Amino acid sequence: MDIFTWKTQLQDTIEMSYGQNVREVNFGDGYTQVAGLGINIHNEKWALTLI
Repeated sequence: MDIFTWKTQLQDTIEMSYGQNVREVNFGDGYTQVAGLGINIHNEKWALTLI
């Protein structure tokens, strides 16, 4: 992990998006089965800009 020691400032906007890691299987009769992919299926993505 990198450690930055200089002073930084965040830009005005920070955006967060939320999602899930899932596996989806479609069967021939129109049935769909959805299951979580692993034990940690929730994820967050943060978009920020340092100046």
